[in-house]
Amino acid sequence: MADSDERLAERTAAMRLDSEPSPSRPADLEILIPNPFERRDDEGHGASDAEMPTASPRPGPRDRRIAAAPALPQPPM
Repeated sequence: MADSDERLAERTAAMRLDSEPSPSRPADLEILIPNPFERRDDEGHGASDAEMPTASPRPGPRDRRIAAAPALPQPPM
């Protein structure tokens, strides 16, 4: 069995040496994948940090009460 494994390994190595190498990509080729989280302007350029709006609280009175959720029924003890 070891003899057949060695022959198989030799044949596999010979096949690898005989096969053509994988084509390499040209140096000037660049894959461009757009970032979905980056804001773009009409020309396709990203917006600078100064141009990006930030989240801010709504203006107005802050003394309004918010209704609480009703209490969940509890099992008897």
